[in-house]
Amino acid sequence: MDDVEVLETIDDFWSIGIVELLHFLINENGKYENDTLDITVVIHSVVNSLKDQYSFDEVSGLLSVASEFCLVDCNYHKQNLLSIEISDNAILYLALQEEDELALEGALQRARDLCSIFNNMVTRGALALFGHLEDQASELLNSMLTRDVLDDTIDSTFKYISYMFTDKLAFVDFIRKMCDVGLISTEIQDTGTAKIIIHPPATGIFLLLSNRTELAIKLAHLSI
Repeated sequence: MDDVEVLETIDDFWSIGIVELLHFLINENGKYENDTLDITVVIHSVVNSLKDQYSFDEVSGLLSVASEFCLVDCNYHKQNLLSIEISDNAILYLALQEEDELALEGALQRARDLCSIFNNMVTRGALALFGHLEDQASELLNSMLTRDVLDDTIDSTFKYISYMFTDKLAFVDFIRKMCDVGLISTEIQDTGTAKIIIHPPATGIFLLLSNRTELAIKLAHLSI
């Protein structure tokens, strides 16, 4: 049974609370700790933010499930929860829950951990982009590779894929995210023009794992 099948066995009863817990931890830069009280009390409030669904005992059960499936790492002293941190598996779980943006944000936080699979810039894009973000990244690369270019100005690229964004500000924010995951970088030329530059190793892996084989071959030819 692979990781996806394992995570899909988590009961729906826990799913809403786990997503709220992971959302809270990502808002806290991936980790929450407090050595002065049992933070299970805080977690109880967090997972019941939408509705009063979980009792205190059930919150303990929720934390056990999240730990069992390696979504979080918990640190206890005696019976008191002192700290809790997201794990790599949390990113895949968020993707399965169609929380694409949250999954990417969490992956970028995990990238700071040298032991995380997201620490490697070459494979980060392939592992951190899901759903609409994966589709947008593919369209960005397609718009450039089908024109036989590995770099282009931001303005020129925007003209080809503007239909995917509400405005140019949303497009620029997307470009920032693609830089963060390592698919591209940006460069300001002497003229003041901003240029997008494709990173072949990371982009190649992303395209292959996204089943965009023809684009991956195109990239290989352009990179020679």
